[in-house]
Amino acid sequence: MDIDKKACTFMLVHCIQHQDKLKLMIGNFFCLQQTNKTAQFTCAVLFEFVYLVGYRLVSESRYPSFQIMKKGSIKMSHPFRITVLSDTHMPRKAKELPASLLEDVRHSDLILHAGDWSNWELYEQLSQYAPVEGVAGNVDDERIIERLGYKKLVEIEGKRIGIVHGHGQGGTTPSRARKAFADTEVDCILFGHSHIPFKEHVQGVLLFNPGSATDKRRQPRYSYGRILILNGALEAHHIFYDQK
Repeated sequence: MDIDKKACTFMLVHCIQHQDKLKLMIGNFFCLQQTNKTAQFTCAVLFEFVYLVGYRLVSESRYPSFQIMKKGSIKMSHPFRITVLSDTHMPRKAKELPASLLEDVRHSDLILHAGDWSNWELYEQLSQYAPVEGVAGNVDDERIIERLGYKKLVEIEGKRIGIVHGHGQGGTTPSRARKAFADTEVDCILFGHSHIPFKEHVQGVLLFNPGSATDKRRQPRYSYGRILILNGALEAHHIFYDQK
């Protein structure tokens, strides 16, 4: 059975960052069946095992985005790297993703997709490279809608990122995306639908449309997005190319 090492690394990093909650969770589980002393001992042994395995994976693996400074403390030694996609419309607009994009996602810590995937197989393909989050668009089928929904909020390295496709009635696509999170505190909103690359700060919130990596329509070039988060700062930019 293949093991997704990057997904395991993220899980272990999360465990190390929240070690007190992990101890409480394990302790509470064993307290249901054993004495408090036994539970405390078992909790301590399991936690030390998780920590040591996590330390080895994170510090020695080929995913070096995290650097452990001391026990229970993790800092980013490199920016947290997110690849942002939308409106891939596969396989109608492309049988496969461009080679340059696939090379990029191999080095990503997370992949976010703002809808109009057109088939679930793309989600499964991207998941081979990094954890994937996203929403459904207006042309996606029921399986994608049921599994992802139309709106999502993710928190990454302290930054709150809203994801919505942006289709609907009235206003512009960016304005509909902003309205979808009008009552939610966010740092960035990712959207798609128009296939038009867009980057603008509106009332302190970054609105970002990556464009389309496979269907540029009337745009001069294909595009996708890259977000870098480091030391509390979030930066987003577009990656443009001429041939898919």
